[in-house]
Amino acid sequence: MLTRRTKPSRLNLGKSGESSLCWKAGEFSVPSLDALFSEVWKHINKRDANAKGLEVNLMEDEELEKIKQRKLRQLMKKAVETEKKSAANKPIKVTDATFKETILNHSLVVVDCWAPWCAPCHMVAPIIEEMARDYAGRVLFGKLNVDENREVAMQYQIMGIPTLLVFKNEKLVDRIVGAMPRQMLEPKITRYL
Repeated sequence: MLTRRTKPSRLNLGKSGESSLCWKAGEFSVPSLDALFSEVWKHINKRDANAKGLEVNLMEDEELEKIKQRKLRQLMKKAVETEKKSAANKPIKVTDATFKETILNHSLVVVDCWAPWCAPCHMVAPIIEEMARDYAGRVLFGKLNVDENREVAMQYQIMGIPTLLVFKNEKLVDRIVGAMPRQMLEPKITRYL
């Protein structure tokens, strides 16, 4: 205990202007210490809550981002599958640019090499479309206009049209030249299934 009397001193720690600590004649006022402890504890709790809130928000953001990415992959996969199914139900258009990709991405591919001025090509076209529907998912049928896509025509030495190029596992396994009815054409293609 202090023997001489000193002037009271106040230390303001709060924003409201209230004194949190009082010192009077060498003794501390207990309620003021409680107030100080309470203010400090509130500040610590608020800081911890903010830090935990940030951690929770970061974790939630990461989780949401993972969910978004997973959903996007699912939607893209579904769109590709739908496109493949709809395209597989009818012959797809093949060009010089897409030819190699088409052959690489499917195990059994039949490419109908044709031209718009070719009458026998127009006779074979409905047969190819029927077979594309009937064998959807097992055989991919494609149509290559040789007037617009000369590189493939030269690479495979197509001299007469219609010519059907049959590819199994990326390799040319058969070449069918000329128009013929489905009863003759179908066994030549289905033997590679």
